[in-house]
Amino acid sequence: MLLLALLLRLWHLSALTDNYDEGVYWASLRAMYEGHGLFTPVFSSQPPLFLLSLYPLVALFGPTMLAARWGIVCFSLIGILAMYLLARRLGGRWAGAIAALLLACDYLYLIQSQTIQAEAPSVALMIAAVAAAAYVNRYPWQAALLSGAATSLAALEKLFAVAAIAPIMVLFLGCLIAFERARRSEEQPEQRTGLFSRLRLPQRQTITHAALLISAYLAGMALAGLLVFLPYLNQLHAAYQQVIALHLAADQSFASTVSRNPQTLLNATTEYPLAILGLLGFLVGLIRRRWHILTAAAWILAALVILLRQTPLFTHHLALLIPGLALSAAIGLAPTTEAFSAEAAILHARLQRIRPAWNARVSKIVILGLLALLLIGMLAFNLQDIVRYPLDRPAAEMHAPLVNAAQISQVVSDLQHLTTPQQQVITDDQYMAMLANRDIPPALVDTSEVRITTGYLTTEQVIAIAEQPQVGAILFYTGRFGKLRGFRAWVEQHFHLARTYGSGRNLYVRNAP
Repeated sequence: MLLLALLLRLWHLSALTDNYDEGVYWASLRAMYEGHGLFTPVFSSQPPLFLLSLYPLVALFGPTMLAARWGIVCFSLIGILAMYLLARRLGGRWAGAIAALLLACDYLYLIQSQTIQAEAPSVALMIAAVAAAAYVNRYPWQAALLSGAATSLAALEKLFAVAAIAPIMVLFLGCLIAFERARRSEEQPEQRTGLFSRLRLPQRQTITHAALLISAYLAGMALAGLLVFLPYLNQLHAAYQQVIALHLAADQSFASTVSRNPQTLLNATTEYPLAILGLLGFLVGLIRRRWHILTAAAWILAALVILLRQTPLFTHHLALLIPGLALSAAIGLAPTTEAFSAEAAILHARLQRIRPAWNARVSKIVILGLLALLLIGMLAFNLQDIVRYPLDRPAAEMHAPLVNAAQISQVVSDLQHLTTPQQQVITDDQYMAMLANRDIPPALVDTSEVRITTGYLTTEQVIAIAEQPQVGAILFYTGRFGKLRGFRAWVEQHFHLARTYGSGRNLYVRNAP
């Protein structure tokens, strides 16, 4: 399974895209490689662990796109392994294999597994957190401590990973219910008679056990969070402003976009097969009384609540939904070692009424065949999009169609010939500067529309940086700098126009002294 997942992720690992976010994080890692500190001066709208967790490979192999993408691939494989362990724990070996396969081959998760963004690392650690929580009935405080630590690390990759708390609490509750039932079964029969004995509060041992799980979970969260933030204790204000306050301001500035979130979910047509399998798995799981299906349901519900409130919501955020859907499909549809023979026997009895000559193996073949058809159908559906990526991406992809590769090559060539390796480039498309192997001022590695609209990046700030002598060129490319009122007019006065690429895409270089 992991070999298949790895091969899929290597398929387009070096593909050229127009992913704005990838350019931002690539530029951030390059700035860190040059010795600049995170948050000050390197601006980062993501929690610190995202860039820190990718940095070791960058430190080893240099600030290249492939080095950073390899870090994402490693996290993705960890997520698939954790999904197998989780689904196997809750639904058996078949469920583990199916859930891992669905996650490995899902189009959106696969693309995020090749892209320098926080979704894949965060989702992988989130799955690991839920997987650890599934073992609390065997290793109570150890599993809870590990689950809490993984939850904290996932949230420090990307904040939306707090969705993992919902399925984790369901698993904790299930463990406590089983613990309480075991305690009551030890009572004498005369102690368990009457209505009030059934409605009484949990025993003292159960309450103590619940306190142990919650305390260990919170301790794990606190310890992991402290470990990550320890080097940044003197930069907590900057970290808060960039990671928390910026997003709170975005909630207000982009509040009107919330009404479009349901449509964004519906436009993600690549996720329809997995969504259908997840819903089908939930219904079948309820019929078959596989109560762990409620864990998957809680996960999906928490993810939906977060996504429906996300401002602004992009398609890549929908990766948050994928683990819950895969788990729901696996638990609900997969045959279990204990129930498979009984279910096959029932189907065999019905098939014999149609054709008595069929033997008992037919029922098992039918069950596995139907399941295989569902999985193969989904994989075939996704494979069409995977083959076309990135040159002919589906409409649900968050980015616009890939711009002309020839123009990308021309812009990169111009940056290399019109600037020196020692000069910095200011641009609203960091990906271009990275392809040209040019540094970006650390404070301007992120010039997103969110940062500009919320006022966390102003014209005055950009001009102050552009006045520095190491800045050799300014590239207008995505239109984001158009929201900085007066900036282009200032650039036209202090830089001269070197190249024009159409539609307001211009390259300016510093005037000769």
